Amino acid sequence: MRLLRFLLCCFFSASVICVHQVRGQQLDQTGSGRALLFDGTDDYIDLGNIYDDLALPVTVSVWVNMSPGAAYAFPIFNSQDNLPLYNGVTFIVSSSAFSIQYGDGMGENDPFYRRGKSASLPDLTGHWINVTGVMRSATDMDLYLNGINIGGQYGGNSPNPMSSMSPGDNAKIGYWHSNGITTYFKGSMDELRIFNRSLSESEIRQQMCKRLTGNETGLIGYWTFDEMTGSSLKDKSINHFDGILHGNPTRVYSGAPIGDESAQMYTSSWPGKSFGLDAIEAQQVLGNPQGLHVYKVNSSPSQTGGLDNALPDHPYYGVFIAASDLDNTFILKEELENGCGFFSRYDNSEPQWSKLQPSSTIINRIEVVPFGGEKFDLDLGPDVLLCDETSYQIVTALDGVDVKSIMWSNGKTTPSISVSSSGLYGVSVSSSCQTVKDTIAVQFAKKPPPFSLGADETLCTINPRVLKPGVNTAGYKLEWQDGSEKETFELSDFGTYYLTISNECGVASDTIAISKINYPAKEFPNVITPNDDSKNQYFVLGVEGTNSQLTVYNRWGEQVYNNPDYKDVWDGDDLPSGIYFYQITGNCIGEKKGTITISR
Repeated sequence: MRLLRFLLCCFFSASVICVHQVRGQQLDQTGSGRALLFDGTDDYIDLGNIYDDLALPVTVSVWVNMSPGAAYAFPIFNSQDNLPLYNGVTFIVSSSAFSIQYGDGMGENDPFYRRGKSASLPDLTGHWINVTGVMRSATDMDLYLNGINIGGQYGGNSPNPMSSMSPGDNAKIGYWHSNGITTYFKGSMDELRIFNRSLSESEIRQQMCKRLTGNETGLIGYWTFDEMTGSSLKDKSINHFDGILHGNPTRVYSGAPIGDESAQMYTSSWPGKSFGLDAIEAQQVLGNPQGLHVYKVNSSPSQTGGLDNALPDHPYYGVFIAASDLDNTFILKEELENGCGFFSRYDNSEPQWSKLQPSSTIINRIEVVPFGGEKFDLDLGPDVLLCDETSYQIVTALDGVDVKSIMWSNGKTTPSISVSSSGLYGVSVSSSCQTVKDTIAVQFAKKPPPFSLGADETLCTINPRVLKPGVNTAGYKLEWQDGSEKETFELSDFGTYYLTISNECGVASDTIAISKINYPAKEFPNVITPNDDSKNQYFVLGVEGTNSQLTVYNRWGEQVYNNPDYKDVWDGDDLPSGIYFYQITGNCIGEKKGTITISR
């Protein structure tokens, strides 16, 4: 502990090395995949100057397998390492303790410039353990071993916040140089994760034994160490902060308990309790474990020595005891009357599998592949789109299979279910020795409804208006003639307008044409003979639809006739024969004046 405390007072220094973004290497992503084995002499990874904007809260989590004899502090991660200052976040572990701390950027070699928390550890070297540090503030930090909060003591007394803005500093994995002392990590490392938020205890436990997607909230660095060759280490977070390997760290099969799915149970009392995932169930848990994880790898193992050649493609499972000691045991439930059993190994680093004897006492952890019994496949079929349908039957189609249990994602336990709403539906089917899952996406949709934008029109002038389909368009795609996708369209000019309403089930469309009336210049009649002989009986303009107004005056300028919406019906009324003056106004013909002679 004395040397650990001394190293906690030291911080960072090295030359700047640029990070190269190297993508496209071959990866081993089966289970825990690969890990890096550091020799403790000169192996480390340089990530470059990537975390100048890092601020609290911060969570750092990693799986490590320290080499035996680790009496001094092994550095896991530094967010800033080069300059002679306590700066950024550092995370370290040894055979007897681990710690997380930050520096304030004001100096080094004095507790006044740093703040952190450390906790004692039992000697777990030679075994894979998960260590997680959470820093929320100078007085609010937590340290977790295998998902268990192990308390600890605060150290350092900086009154200042964490400092990260230091362009001369690089983030590094497995390396720490400060006050003239350089230390390197010795052992294997896997699944290093950095969050810029505080993970809760339940989140730490839920994520501990399964792969992340890389898109998790707050995930700003995620290195799985799964590259099989090359000199780079890929960052699976959205940042892609790939690192460069220095020294010669060895790529090895990882023994970390990692799967594609995981479930966990933490309790203070295990008698009479069991816990499992699918058909894998741990029973008779003895010792003093705080938790138990069961994880599932959705593919065959990458190392298959000893497995029966006739064994079909299978997922495999792992059980991991979460504890702060190594004195815990359990057994696996096996239904031997149906010929079920397990091939087993300790972890993914072992190339050889062997048959597990019934009721074997298992110490701390195991990985198993079920064998024997009835093998079956489950296929719910391709995803479906249903147009103008109200229900759909999803069927497991497992005739002849000795099914022990069925569980749908909606809680049903029948061989088939009828659904009437869109969604992703999954089912888990178990026989004596096998549990198989499948999902299907069902989408219900209605064909777009017919609609009308109105009848075509021929007008002299445009009155701006709003075109709209007049039907419910929720859930459909709309597209007007100009490419716009709004519910309505503002019409302000002559032209042809159209709208399409579509979805996966079809298309509905309508068009409306607004045309302009263009009357050529014309001569109006200059005489009418209203004598009931059907010839020249009326003053005919021939401009129907123009909203024309006709006003007639006598030679003394007196108005003798007026019609604001003239329809070619004036026959001079009872006016005497003679010459009269007319004025015609209309929205298409403008204003016209002339004389009209009434001849009786």
